Amino acid sequence: MGATTFAAWMLIVAAVPGQAAASRRPTTVQERAVDMAALVGGERLFGMLFGPPRQGELPFVVRREWLRKHAPNVYRKTVAGEDERRRMAIEQLRDRLAAWRERRSEPKLLTSFLDRSLEETKARLAAFDAKQEPHEPAQLLLVSIPVVQIRKQYQQSPETRRILALAWEERLDDPEEASAAALVERLKEKKIEPAQAQPDLSDRLDALPLDDRQWAAKMALAEYAILGKPRYQGAGGMLVREDSGQDRPPLGELIAGMAKSQLEGALGDLLNPAGGVAKPNENKPNEAIDKATRECDAEGTTGVRITNLDQDLTRRQVTVRDAFWAKMPDGAWQAIWQASSTIDASKPRPNEEDALKQDPQVAEALKLVKSLGLDLDPDLLRTAMRSGAATQEALANVDRQFADFLLANTRRLDGPPLVVPEAAAQQQGQ
Repeated sequence: MGATTFAAWMLIVAAVPGQAAASRRPTTVQERAVDMAALVGGERLFGMLFGPPRQGELPFVVRREWLRKHAPNVYRKTVAGEDERRRMAIEQLRDRLAAWRERRSEPKLLTSFLDRSLEETKARLAAFDAKQEPHEPAQLLLVSIPVVQIRKQYQQSPETRRILALAWEERLDDPEEASAAALVERLKEKKIEPAQAQPDLSDRLDALPLDDRQWAAKMALAEYAILGKPRYQGAGGMLVREDSGQDRPPLGELIAGMAKSQLEGALGDLLNPAGGVAKPNENKPNEAIDKATRECDAEGTTGVRITNLDQDLTRRQVTVRDAFWAKMPDGAWQAIWQASSTIDASKPRPNEEDALKQDPQVAEALKLVKSLGLDLDPDLLRTAMRSGAATQEALANVDRQFADFLLANTRRLDGPPLVVPEAAAQQQGQ
């Protein structure tokens, strides 16, 4: 072998390991889809933070097999007493269902659900005690980490965390080690679009005991899922009960409130569902929430959905804010879910605008204006219709988010635990 050939061969040999090492560069935490908690003992947990610290502990969801392989000490502590906790959760659910059924003697739709759930839970408990209940270890574990043991932590954006949840849901291999970009490609191969798909991991955790606040939130959501009420919609300080049986549809109420301020004069008055009363007090939304929750207290309901519209005429945009409030054991009302959607109200939406003009409430108002011989400014009408169409889009956005949240948290009554703030943003019950 000539000197030149030998030198070239050595360059190739030297270069190949270097290239292979570069290709094997570990993926950084920032590039992955996982949250990270580094402990003072040296372990690093890769998974998903499950809300803020509660009673000095940080809840962290980790895949069982990953934890067993990479943090065996934490794994042993976490699974110790796992079967007994599951039995406690089933027993706790039985007792709470019995108390719930005793408190609610109607409506029939709810009592039938409670009777059926109570019988199923009693059967589960009997099977557990008789060692007859087949059980596979849950895919995910909820690890409670004492805050004093956390040396460092890193949390991904909600969009990136959704990628990890979808990877868990699809049971992709080693999603904790892969980059978020690689997981996106693997999900797309399965015809899953991570930007739109909504993961549901409610069946991937074992039955867990819930504290009183978590149970109150779960109970309120379950009643709402079964009964579909109560719900309030409005703007500023005015809220209208959607399920009150009134003739006027709730969407008409929201659009009327917008049109009243935008169309000016006669048309605004005609669209006002309150029939000439003062405009909503936009500076007192909390008073409106207080009023709604007081009405719920009087009816004995435990949860309420409140949707509020905010229009910004200067920026030509509409924002819909949505929240679900649950009554806590101490009588206070707590927002346990919140979402918002802001839509450009200047964007033309011809189909939606035309459909809105045919809405019975809007069409009647326009007809009355013409019959009075009043001159309606076409620009104002167009602005109002675009705002109404934007409102519909924003409402559809928050409706989808709430539907996903409701389904994920009502598929099972024995878990997973809800993230309920301990003492923030509460409305005191009257």
